[in-house]
Amino acid sequence: ANIEGKGRGDMDLNCCVEAERLIAQDVCCRYSCRVLHGEQSSCSHTCSTCASPVLVRVAKCVLGKFGAVRKLLRRYSKCLYQVNSHLANNPDLVRVLERFESAWEMACTYLIS
Repeated sequence: ANIEGKGRGDMDLNCCVEAERLIAQDVCCRYSCRVLHGEQSSCSHTCSTCASPVLVRVAKCVLGKFGAVRKLLRRYSKCLYQVNSHLANNPDLVRVLERFESAWEMACTYLIS
């Protein structure tokens, strides 16, 4: 938890926007066609606008963690009295924010160029 009371000023939604853009693309089938099925595969795929399966997985991860934060905040909005004013004393909130931050850092490393 953030005991010092310091926040992060570098977190923005550019990473989530890029993740959504990436997920909207077709996933590249080059790996499955060439590596798993051999060079004689009948796939005529050429990479141009497709997304790497690894990057799609990273994008889905960060969006899933963001969705978990939103879900928890929606739950809290129905009964605000459940939220401790000292935010570090809310284990569910701490857990989802730590997971989102970790996924966000990884996604920014690989999705934002």
